[in-house]
Amino acid sequence: MNTFYISNEQDLQQAWGLLADFVIDRIPSGCLCLEGNLGAGKTTFVQVLAQKMGFSGVVLSPTYSLAAHYPSINLVHLDLYRINDRREILGLGLEDHSESLIVIEWGEQFKEMFEDLKAIIRISSEPDGTERKVIVEFL
Repeated sequence: MNTFYISNEQDLQQAWGLLADFVIDRIPSGCLCLEGNLGAGKTTFVQVLAQKMGFSGVVLSPTYSLAAHYPSINLVHLDLYRINDRREILGLGLEDHSESLIVIEWGEQFKEMFEDLKAIIRISSEPDGTERKVIVEFL
């Protein structure tokens, strides 16, 4: 388990870039769960990750669509914030993306459903946004 602290926005962008490189090298496919409070930087991390994987378009949180697929880079981005029922996850067709990296926001309560869970990144932030604590746990 690795822990690091980020104290300002410039360091945050640099840290997300380094973490994205690390994830790309260590997890070419499988599931990655992002945990953290609102505004901690989960979606920002996915944006940096997609860019590092070669995607030049816009990456938004799929809060209402639940899943965003980026086939050109083998990335699937899930946002399970509004999910209460496991059956909704089963309807996302994730079995068709076994070669993809699946990044899951707000998946804490559903982790056991993702058989190929490779790592958990826990992000906590101070209410004023001045510091973030990031814990990376590879399973």
